[in-house]
Formats: sequence, structure tokens, C-alpha cells
Amino acid sequence: MTHVLLKGPCKAPIELYVDSTIKAPVKSQDVGSDKILRIDYVDGLSITGNGVFDGQGCKNLTFDGFKVSAPHNSANTDGIHIGRSNGVNVLNTNIATRDDCVSLGDGSRNVLVQNVKCGPGHGINIGSLGKYKEEELVDGITIKGCTLKVTDNGVRIKTWPSTPGTIIVTNMRFEDITMDNVKNPVIIDQEYCPWNQCTEKGVEISNVDPSSMEL
Repeated sequence: MTHVLLKGPCKAPIELYVDSTIKAPVKSQDVGSDKILRIDYVDGLSITGNGVFDGQGCKNLTFDGFKVSAPHNSANTDGIHIGRSNGVNVLNTNIATRDDCVSLGDGSRNVLVQNVKCGPGHGINIGSLGKYKEEELVDGITIKGCTLKVTDNGVRIKTWPSTPGTIIVTNMRFEDITMDNVKNPVIIDQEYCPWNQCTEKGVEISNVDPSSMEL
């Protein structure tokens, strides 16, 4: 598909229903723009449906002031998932999806999650990592000034105990986190193995700095 421009002004509220996968090409010239979807001058916009926006990796992207929600019976519904991306900011956002509010996969670098309200759900998660050989470095993740309420976990790093590759997870900072009714505030799980078919070669984790947490 080519790029799409939705331009207002429009009378609020406006709903955009997405029920398929919108997958961006690796080369922006293939769609004639550096933006596959652009929305201008629209207030009160809601994006709903079961669809997926797949950017196939990105850099220098900011989500600011979003509200992300899912029905209580919706399984495996992460709010925002980041992977193979550099310089992503998630700011001033409310997420209630019953799964991970924010999840970070392999190749996530220089990511800031700040002033996010999370819950109910599974918390903020890095991983799972180390299952596949081609996974890339995770480096420079900052979780700051966030509030988690009624979640299974607070901040969590999960890696497979048997990894075919050499992925490294480093430079994680968790700062000024407030947790209310959180079952497991901080988890570093290096034996994530749902089917108990793992050996003992794990993922290297280094430079994890948790500070100023209010439980």
C-alpha cells in the first residue's frame, strides 16, 4: 500500500477502526513518504479494532499522551510493544490491557518510558529474550516516573535459560517508580521456560539500576 493522510479539521469524536496488519516496508521510498500513516488536525481520535501497525523497526519515535485499553477478557494484548528500534519514547500515557503495559523485545535501544500509568495488567516487561539465535542487543532502557496499580508484576526482565545466540541485555535503569497492589514489584527471571525444555546456557544481563521505588 501507499502512504495514507487523514487530515482535519474534523468534528470529534473520530474513530479509526483497524482490523488487519498494516506493515510498513523497510524502505520509505516504496510508499512515497517517510510516514505510512499520518493524521493531522484531528481531535478526539480513537483507534480501535484487532489490527496491528508493524513498523518493522523504527528510530526517533515518540508516543505522548496516549490512552491504550483492552477488554478484561482480552488475552495476550500488550499495550505497546517495542523491538528492533532505537530512540523510542513513551510519555504521559495510560495503559490498561490486562497484559504487559509496555513490552520490549530484542533490538530495543535507547528507550525511555516515562510518566506512564499502568494497570490493571502484567506491568512493564523486558523480554522474553534469548529464544532465537538472531536476537539483537538490548541496551539503554530507562523506566522513570511511572505508576503501576493492580498489576501482577512491576518491572520485569525475563530471559530463556537456553539461548542459541549471544544476546546481551545491559544498561537498564528503573527510577522513581510507584507501585500500588503489585504482586511482584521487581523480577529478573533468567529461567523463563514455559515448557521446561531448556538447557543451562543463559542471556548475559549487566548494569541494572533500580532506584527510588515506592511500594
